[in-house]
Amino acid sequence: MVTISLIVFKITLGVLVLTLGFFTIQSLKKTSAYKSDKYDYSLLGLLTFELLVLQISAIL
Repeated sequence: MVTISLIVFKITLGVLVLTLGFFTIQSLKKTSAYKSDKYDYSLLGLLTFELLVLQISAIL
């Protein structure tokens, strides 16, 4: 029961990280500090990789 709740917690945390990362990218686009679109997919890819690592660590 504890492991199931831990897995659900890590999945929720991963989704939250992806959501915050996406909105951070969107807000940075509106400022002058972030003018290039070429980093969008790299940042979202890193966030997705982080989510996958969280899921693998939750299973182990």
